Amino acid sequence: MIAYAIGLHLGVRPTRWGVVGLAFLVLSGIELVWAGLFPATDDTGASQDDRVLHIAAFPITFLGAGIGLIVMSRRMVGDPRWRSVATYALVTGIAVLLLLLMGGALV
Repeated sequence: MIAYAIGLHLGVRPTRWGVVGLAFLVLSGIELVWAGLFPATDDTGASQDDRVLHIAAFPITFLGAGIGLIVMSRRMVGDPRWRSVATYALVTGIAVLLLLLMGGALV
């Protein structure tokens, strides 16, 4: 995820606030690593603290991905090479955020 974020950032035409999308996508990748370091199941012998740390990474991972895709979609609109996928990135980012909210409401 972190490599994807950096590659996407380098591939899309730069803008003044272009680093914001990169920052959110990298944050999402960091939180994925964080969640992997602290398992959530008892099968691995995880402590209660590990499960809490794993669960804390969940919303940040998806918030970072959703917001990052939305911000990057705005950059893509201004780049002719990426314009065709800008709407897809925007809709995907919105869907990630909506699903996160719906999942949170069900918990």
